[in-house]
Amino acid sequence: MAKQISTMTKKLEKLEVAARQQQPFQQPPPSVPPQQKPSSSTPPNSIEAALEKLAQSTASFVQNTHSFMNETRSTFKNQESALRNLENQVGQ
Repeated sequence: MAKQISTMTKKLEKLEVAARQQQPFQQPPPSVPPQQKPSSSTPPNSIEAALEKLAQSTASFVQNTHSFMNETRSTFKNQESALRNLENQVGQ
């Protein structure tokens, strides 16, 4: 999971660098109203904010997943112990 997060972060960093290296947005032709600017004119700050939000969400997801896995392991261990006790009682 950590390797996937690292790979995803590297890809996002490359995309951010590529977005910064693009030429500045050119004004649309006069026939296009100014409200219809393409989404590619997104300022780098919003990309950085989105990346930060993604990183926080991913970290939270990973933490929740680890917590769930630990709870599941604990439940399985308890069930295993209960089954052994039942087997011992039935065997007596």
